[in-house]
Amino acid sequence: MYNSNSISLNSNFLKNHNSNKEILFENSDLTYEILTFADKQESKYLVSLAFHEEPLTIQISNQLRKVDFADFDVYIGFFLEEVCSNGLSVVARSKQTGKLVGVCYNMDYNFFDQKFFDFYADKNQIFHNLIGFLHSISDEVKKINTDLDKKGSVIDIGFLAVHTEFRGKRISNRLVELSVELIAKSGFDYIVSEATSIFTKKIMQSINFECIYSIDVRRWLFEGRCFYENMEEPHQEFTFWMKKLK
Repeated sequence: MYNSNSISLNSNFLKNHNSNKEILFENSDLTYEILTFADKQESKYLVSLAFHEEPLTIQISNQLRKVDFADFDVYIGFFLEEVCSNGLSVVARSKQTGKLVGVCYNMDYNFFDQKFFDFYADKNQIFHNLIGFLHSISDEVKKINTDLDKKGSVIDIGFLAVHTEFRGKRISNRLVELSVELIAKSGFDYIVSEATSIFTKKIMQSINFECIYSIDVRRWLFEGRCFYENMEEPHQEFTFWMKKLK
């Protein structure tokens, strides 16, 4: 799915920022910076922590077994090198502690890593059903807009996470807004985002993304099973959002 060799960056603007932290925005409490390898492990932990509480994750835990951090460690490991090196992902850092409190992983929507698909083709892998779901959504939206199938032209706001102690401060909104600014300067044609909860949906609405696809996950069948039939409102609707830059 995500392979660091599969993307051709479109501008000299996108550089490896590991030598110097590039501050995109700051206020009295936080700095917003481009993600680098220095924050590789800390960002992964924060994303794992946040997605452990996602409605979809809770459903998987209820249907199969409890999803643990090791599961996310493997999942994120397939694209972690890319998001730390492409100069498009954004983090929020506490000025008081120096710790990350927010992360926004942004990646080429059409990365392809055969090892990823081979790994999750195994029905014993806990995210087997989730990958099938996301893959089916990708097929549907690319029918709606064939431009979304072009490598190097579409960036996906793929993982957005804020530490529980810092929620309610519009950090997620700022992370996405800064991500959009970065991506717009880099020469890509589209930005997309999959909203698996009402929280991400509201953020996409607030920054004028267009919803081009939606589905009630309680009616989605995969391998003869309705896997998310017990999803509670208002998280039952999966929405796919798009912003055209050119």
